[in-house]
Amino acid sequence: MEFTQRAILLQRLQARSDAIAEAWYHALLPTGFSTRSLPQLRQELGGLTESLITALLTEPFAPNLGDLIGVALANLGLQSPESMRATLTVLPETLVATLSKEDGWLLFPRIMALHATIASSLFGAVRHRITTAHEQNHAALATAHAAVQMRCQRMEEHLRAITLHIPVVLFTIDRKGIITFIVGRGLAALDVTPDQIVGRAIVEVASEQPTIVMAVEAALRGEVVNVLIHANARLFETRYAPLFDDIGGITGVIGVSLDITERPQPLPANEGPPLTVDEQILLGLLATGRTNRQIGQELGLGSKAVEKRLAKLFAKLGVATRTEAVALAFRERLL
Repeated sequence: MEFTQRAILLQRLQARSDAIAEAWYHALLPTGFSTRSLPQLRQELGGLTESLITALLTEPFAPNLGDLIGVALANLGLQSPESMRATLTVLPETLVATLSKEDGWLLFPRIMALHATIASSLFGAVRHRITTAHEQNHAALATAHAAVQMRCQRMEEHLRAITLHIPVVLFTIDRKGIITFIVGRGLAALDVTPDQIVGRAIVEVASEQPTIVMAVEAALRGEVVNVLIHANARLFETRYAPLFDDIGGITGVIGVSLDITERPQPLPANEGPPLTVDEQILLGLLATGRTNRQIGQELGLGSKAVEKRLAKLFAKLGVATRTEAVALAFRERLL
């Protein structure tokens, strides 16, 4: 995004920051799950709105800034399905409400990436609390045992309710690549059940989706990867992140997929010439979230050569950014 264009959009959104926060606040009020008083909730949502706008227009764009927002929502107690649904519904509408159609399309990929990051970090925070509560349960006094168990159960019910009411899939994979947990309403669109998936290797389940396997491998190396996955005529925004133990060792992968099939797509269909094998490989590396340096290491190229190849690929696809290129690739099944 050009500096001048970014500055104008930042100024416009900052001018509407209070209105966006107020709309978010009123959307969350009926959910009734916040642990804060109403004045505190309004104030903290105002701060989160400013953080969201800053993250949305930071260059280079870093969707991982949404991690802090997701954790903050969990700390506010806004982890119910109603609260998450209100956030995922109201924020996109209010963020682009007064923008032109062109500016709205420009921000759409970033809004979706931030949404996936926020949802992933919120789910991760809830799951961490569940794990912590279970660990504390073993050391708790016998008199507190029943209360701790009840709290864990409520938190698990909240997590289950979120995944049943929002079109997402939440999953974990161990270091051996075995799927250990998967749940979510999004599974229905894929015509599978958790019993059919849990316990199987990701390379087997995703044998026809090499991008998924590459993303899992990247997460097991410690990278956070955001990709678009086209499966069963549905489009999923998927985030893969490493899971760590208490001493920082990677124990597996946690992922969240958000079904964005019904969301409007910002780019027209690609009518250009077919991609070469080299261009398909380059596009596949982009889809796994690799940086220019990492792409250069994979292909044995210098940074300048990678930049030239990307520029040529973007021109051929008629796009301007990595996000647009990957979105187009999955929408047109170029991978």
